[in-house]
Amino acid sequence: TGAIGKVLRKLHKKGLLNHEQKLPVLLDDIANFKERSLFARALLVFFFGLRRSEARGLNGTVKIKFDDDSIMLDMRGHVQKSNSYPATRVKCLCGYKRSWCLHEYEDEIKGIVPGWDMEDVMAEVRRVRVATGRQGEKSTTHSFRIGCAITLHSKGEDEGKIVRLLRWTTPLMLLYYVRDMALWKKPVCAVGWVY
Repeated sequence: TGAIGKVLRKLHKKGLLNHEQKLPVLLDDIANFKERSLFARALLVFFFGLRRSEARGLNGTVKIKFDDDSIMLDMRGHVQKSNSYPATRVKCLCGYKRSWCLHEYEDEIKGIVPGWDMEDVMAEVRRVRVATGRQGEKSTTHSFRIGCAITLHSKGEDEGKIVRLLRWTTPLMLLYYVRDMALWKKPVCAVGWVY
């Protein structure tokens, strides 16, 4: 929007946005994963916008709870950058697209061993990028957070909800993450998963 663009131009002018941004991992990328367990893990990391340390805590310091229509991560036992949001909940997308339903992968998600470093998922991201002719694109585990922010923002999700989901202390982080949004094709998800 015009207001966001104005803020981004000011931040860029001050030199705060002058380094190269990591490229997002979007649902389009995850859809090309071949192995079920890697697909399940990638969906969980994407929908919650997990940091690497949070992914390493899954089924350890980060407890996973499946309800009828949602999934909750309880982070009270996890040391993280922000203590503001000790629990995060997302809606399940089973009514929208069955293949994106986290309940479908409950066994795989509950099978994640604490200390998991996401290297297997990142190797699959690299494989997908090579297969689709995008092998030069640089991605890290943080690319899932960028993809989550871009997808939710592009569909007009409430900015406060995005900030809460991604456990940021300031809405400025959203501006920082979506600053290059025009470079990416429109993300495929048409519904939101945040409360």
